[in-house]
Amino acid sequence: MKNKLLLTLLVAPLLLTGCNPTTNTSSNTSQNESIQEIHVDSIDITNNDITMKIGEVLTLNVNVLPNNAVNKLVNYESSDSTVASVDFNGKVTARKVGNCKIKAISDDDPSKFDEINIKVEEAAFTSLKVEFGNDVEVVETPNNKFYKLIVGETYPLNVSVTPNSDKLPELEAEFNLKDYCSFDNKNNTLTALKRTDNITVSFKIKGTNIKQDYNLRIINKGEKDIAEVIKKIDKSSELENQ
Repeated sequence: MKNKLLLTLLVAPLLLTGCNPTTNTSSNTSQNESIQEIHVDSIDITNNDITMKIGEVLTLNVNVLPNNAVNKLVNYESSDSTVASVDFNGKVTARKVGNCKIKAISDDDPSKFDEINIKVEEAAFTSLKVEFGNDVEVVETPNNKFYKLIVGETYPLNVSVTPNSDKLPELEAEFNLKDYCSFDNKNNTLTALKRTDNITVSFKIKGTNIKQDYNLRIINKGEKDIAEVIKKIDKSSELENQ
């Protein structure tokens, strides 16, 4: 009986020690706290002070240190958004002649920030006009106007800018649908690739927000456009009623 009691007294502390989770939990908690305490030390805008033209856009390059900071989110603000505005991605848009400052601010610690000076000058071009040739048919519906293109055909575009210039700026095109059209900015031509009832293209002076939008309808060669058929039926009905 004494031997059993002695054995119980010796084993019990060992069991209690093995079952006690306090040591590991405390260690893990301490490690988690030290990870969460890695705060931002500095914000650095790598761009130098910038001169822009009205309508131009650019995206700021910002470094947040240290690299393993937990919250590396950056907020942006402009001292005068009527001169140059900045969005949440750091994209700056020049809007009117003047000067302002753009600031990048740490979301983790607002006392950590950097800023640059922005100077906005008159734009080289103030407007853009892109036109299709007379061979492109225009289809009008009650709510919209479409330029009808044929799959496989390439269409030269007539481009002009204000003020007039012998040397045209480089254009770029943005489509709301991929792989239905392609744009050759060397020759300013548009090629229809696949059929679709509606695709929007934005022609834009590269590096600016100066643009012109078009709604396109791309059909197969020989295909009759449904709007065209309906229009002919309506015309036929009008003649019969006269």
